[in-house]
Amino acid sequence: MVKVDMHCHSLYSDKPVYWSLRKLGARESYCPPEVLYARLKKRGMAFVTITDHDSIAGAQEIAAAHEDAFVSCEFTVRFWNEQVDAHLCAYDLTEEQFRRGRYFARDVREFAAYFREQAVLVTVPHPMHDLGQRLEVRHLEQLVLLFEHFEETNGLQLAEGNRLAREFLDGLTAEAVERMAKAHGIESAFPEPWRKGRVGGSDDHSSFFLGRAWTEVAAAATIPEFLAAVRRKESRGRGLGANALTFAHCALTNTAETMMNHFCEPGPLHQRASQLAHLVYGDHIEEVELASRMKAHAEGSWQLVDEPTPEDMLIEGLVQIVMRDWHDPNLLFDRIVGRDLQEETFVIVNQLFNTLIRRALTAWWEHTRKGRLMDAFTKLSLIFPTGIMAIPYVMGFHHMHADKGYQRRIAQSCGLREPGADRPEKWAWFTDTIVDVNGVARTIQTVTALAEQHNTPITTVTCHPTAPPFHGHLKNFEPIFHTALPEYASMTLSIPPLLEMLRWCEKEQFT
Repeated sequence: MVKVDMHCHSLYSDKPVYWSLRKLGARESYCPPEVLYARLKKRGMAFVTITDHDSIAGAQEIAAAHEDAFVSCEFTVRFWNEQVDAHLCAYDLTEEQFRRGRYFARDVREFAAYFREQAVLVTVPHPMHDLGQRLEVRHLEQLVLLFEHFEETNGLQLAEGNRLAREFLDGLTAEAVERMAKAHGIESAFPEPWRKGRVGGSDDHSSFFLGRAWTEVAAAATIPEFLAAVRRKESRGRGLGANALTFAHCALTNTAETMMNHFCEPGPLHQRASQLAHLVYGDHIEEVELASRMKAHAEGSWQLVDEPTPEDMLIEGLVQIVMRDWHDPNLLFDRIVGRDLQEETFVIVNQLFNTLIRRALTAWWEHTRKGRLMDAFTKLSLIFPTGIMAIPYVMGFHHMHADKGYQRRIAQSCGLREPGADRPEKWAWFTDTIVDVNGVARTIQTVTALAEQHNTPITTVTCHPTAPPFHGHLKNFEPIFHTALPEYASMTLSIPPLLEMLRWCEKEQFT
């Protein structure tokens, strides 16, 4: 079998979709084209291409240096008279074809006609991804009429999304395509527009997951032979999808790389990480490190001891796992039983995040109680750079689940199994008043009891140092910071572990 990752990105993909990454000045990937080429060859790809967003610079670099590489691009193409975009991948391009493709990207119909005339292979990547949360079923139907090849396995989509893509393509019929043509006034140019070619690609944006998904054909000795087999619809998309942690760790590496490139001197990863930590936390880290290395003697004198802080150990553990385990394809591609690299990395990042937030809040509260408000605000400001660690995880959980509405509409319109349809309905109710004696607490208990009777369980979620007594499904998160409020003896302030809560919600797969 001949394998090619037909969807991946290099450092020339430099315009992130997410606002937070754009504001940080981040790229979508920091992988140099030559590194990308070497990793894909090491992971068994017969030929190599790069599909950067609206750029062929990276693909041109490797194509000029290697006979087994070719030029491709992932174009951002607009539906005519709508503020709605789609992504389309075109392969084995000349510079003139790329330039004309950018011009015709103003209208998906003109784009399709031009590349069909040029006999250039075009595929529809991640067809179940709601790009920009603006796509509707009618847009997918137009793509079915205009293009002949679709990505059935995308390495950055949930398994459910890839499953729905395959079932959607399998379910296309001549009658269904004829109905679409009448509805949209588009006559398909293909003899059998209901029979689609299939491809796959990792959609990697970090260099770690290159080759996690790929396109497979039975045989091909050259690039033209491979592309001809894909055109004849003899290919299939193979490999793994992703979860929220996979996406989050792609974004996390890019965020860290952005900050280190902006603020740190060149050097090994551990040195740059140390520079960044001291730049962000400044004297605070030095105070913490000094305090943790001192102990009292009976005489009241102090001396330094070699005892690393919790932050030191967590940062060291994170650097080690990134430098060692994150370069092992067997771990990255879930091939080792009993090891989950994404979960292991999340555990360390979560502990580091909680530790730094707890320390900042504790210092803020102590200074506030003593009336040192300027010092208090200085300590509180440390929360904001620490919060940057949480952004990729929030993005990951959002990215992986924002498509559900779009996918549900597609499934309903085609009579397919909806994502999550085989799971029972589940709900979560987040509250901070479960231990109080008031109307809200009583309402929660009443509603959850009724839901239980109707076989629609509601899990009540709260944050308290000890799990409160409660008749029903309860999930209690231990707060990373908890204190009683002065002058209000019955009131407490509890800060929940944000990342743990997000991860738990995804695992529970709430409706």
